Amino acid sequence: MDGTKDIKPLSDLCLAAAISHTNSPGLGDKPRHTRGARAAKGRTEPRKSAAASNIPYVVAQVRGKLPHWVSALHETYASPIIRISPTELSFIDGEAWKDIYGYRSGHAPFEKDLLVYGKPPNGVHSLLTAPKEDHTRMRRVIDHAFSDKASREQEPIVTGYVDNLIKRLHNQISGPNQGQVDVVKWYNWMSFDIIGDLSFGQSFGCLETQTYHPWVETIFGNLKGISFMGACNRFTILQYILPCLIPKSIKRMIDEHWAATTANVDRRLELGTDRPDFMSPIIKHNNDEKASLRHEEMMSNASLFVIAGSESVATNLSGTTYYLLQNSDTMRRITEEINSAFTSEDQITPQSVANLPYLQACLSETNRIYPTALTGQAVRVPPAGDTVCGQWVPGGTGVTINQYAAYRSPTNFTDPNQYVPERWLENPRYASDDKSVFQPFSAGPRNCIGKNLGNLETRLVLARMIWNFTMELSEETDPDWEDQQVFLSWQKKPLVVKLKARQRSKKRL
Repeated sequence: MDGTKDIKPLSDLCLAAAISHTNSPGLGDKPRHTRGARAAKGRTEPRKSAAASNIPYVVAQVRGKLPHWVSALHETYASPIIRISPTELSFIDGEAWKDIYGYRSGHAPFEKDLLVYGKPPNGVHSLLTAPKEDHTRMRRVIDHAFSDKASREQEPIVTGYVDNLIKRLHNQISGPNQGQVDVVKWYNWMSFDIIGDLSFGQSFGCLETQTYHPWVETIFGNLKGISFMGACNRFTILQYILPCLIPKSIKRMIDEHWAATTANVDRRLELGTDRPDFMSPIIKHNNDEKASLRHEEMMSNASLFVIAGSESVATNLSGTTYYLLQNSDTMRRITEEINSAFTSEDQITPQSVANLPYLQACLSETNRIYPTALTGQAVRVPPAGDTVCGQWVPGGTGVTINQYAAYRSPTNFTDPNQYVPERWLENPRYASDDKSVFQPFSAGPRNCIGKNLGNLETRLVLARMIWNFTMELSEETDPDWEDQQVFLSWQKKPLVVKLKARQRSKKRL
């Protein structure tokens, strides 16, 4: 999915602005925030260019290497706190989760940094960007859709699509592809169909057609463009001229997207509250002023559900498949665990797979070394200033936890660049790992609302895949598959795998 050819001029514009940019007031950074960031201790200095200008940050972002760049700075300067722009600090210390995102009595909340997130495309906030009061109101009602009870009620829907995935992959073995498939696509198609059903009351039909639905393609095909526009927002002058530079084709695509979103949501609203999906609790509570969503907020959050709810699942499954196929001992151990736990496939349920410690360790290790969320939510320190990790940070300073950098840091993890699920199973070699820094679903009041559903899907799919198939990497898979760009999410390369139906003795069945 790549619908970004019309946005290439924006990337060129960002780079041109970065090259020519100076720190002049009115052309970039506000002196108040610059002084604030500089008030942090000198050991947070990564390099003079990042301290003085947005140029290094923007160049890394436009090249799709922002998390890698931040990680390299933390490693180079051996510091858990570094400056990544004149107004922003990056943290990789576990204590920062509580200080930045958690609730602290007597401390004002850190609000979302709209310099990073920009204005919502339809002008209406979702859970991702909403101010505190609006976020609290939205979260109260949406929490019902993602509770443990709701997840149990949604299990038949999820299981149905996993059944369809497995059936169609078996068909690929007997078909012209002879079992050679790009599992990235198949995981995406399944996760899109699940999230479409739970959000709008109907599947996107991706598994049926083995193609991406146009509505989904519009969203994910333009993540790169959204990232470029976010980079442009770092230069004040571009904030004013950027709307004039967006191609008409992109504007038309955005309009069509929101029209389709409105139609999908309205169609789902007509179905009422009988379905065990995301919308039923929202509809049920919509007369509660303290816990309700306006119609426009339903649109914004529906798009958020689709992006966050599908991309995270597909990324974790793709990464786990890759690392298992690169580590034969790990694949052998997880296969033995699954074969020992079950005597028939119908025993593999959302409840039973939750009791497989090595399978969960593999998924957790993927979330560490190939995280679905590469950076924590970017926020600004309240005007009065506050402490983070015991250090005073002046008001207005942007702060975040870079998860990719934190999880790859030798300060936090032994063998940080190696895939070792055993680190999550009390292995003494990894006893000193700082597990507190590992927060794949974020922390605090704005943590990921879809944790239960995401765990349900990834555990069930991985167990069913290993039960049904033997797998090996095809020569068509890039040997450097891990070397991917990042534009809000991983730009995943094809992961072509050779599938064979796993042979089982009749006695076991």
